[in-house]
Amino acid sequence: SARLDEVLTAAQDLLRRGAREHLLLAGYSLGGNFALRLALHAGEARLPLRRVAAVCPLLDPATTMDSIEHGPAMYDWYFRRKWRESLLRKRKLFPEHFHYTDTTLALDTRGLMRWMAHRHAGFRTLDAYFEAYSIAGDRLAGLAVPADILMAEDDPVIPYGDFTHWHLPATATLEIARWGGHCGFIENAAGDGFSERWVAEHLEAGLPRDRAVAPSGE
Repeated sequence: SARLDEVLTAAQDLLRRGAREHLLLAGYSLGGNFALRLALHAGEARLPLRRVAAVCPLLDPATTMDSIEHGPAMYDWYFRRKWRESLLRKRKLFPEHFHYTDTTLALDTRGLMRWMAHRHAGFRTLDAYFEAYSIAGDRLAGLAVPADILMAEDDPVIPYGDFTHWHLPATATLEIARWGGHCGFIENAAGDGFSERWVAEHLEAGLPRDRAVAPSGE
């Protein structure tokens, strides 16, 4: 999560491979955190990023860790299950690079996070690791790329206080929905969510207009 340089390098490589001149970026949860941090450094990386949309971006990893541990058990269970499945898959595909044991994979969420921060990210403490990718407070003050952010008051893993005390620049617009959970935003009994439509509509605002709309009747 702290390796933003790798993401910036990947974006630059995408441009070299023939990506369009104007880039748009969207992300959910940790992906939203990455999207906003990439936008913060887009200028120095010479990335032609026109707009960013972030849904429930992770703000303060430390408070989110607490929320996962002390909130509804399903979130901790889901997060650990998906993470361990990913680690098992990596170990199976690349055994020469990944040597972690089943004992390591049996650690609780905080223990596994601490192990990863020290072993694979080079941080001595978990707090230092969390600080490295936090976007809370005024850390996005230098954001120059237009950014649209959607949060929910009832998000169970990102405390409401984290984003009500967020100091955002004029380039960023924060929308707070009363309901939505963490990246859910369900709008009907069929389980459809409106966040995907929200992302598409806001990113469209970053597209260049090649021609003006002709007046009606012409």
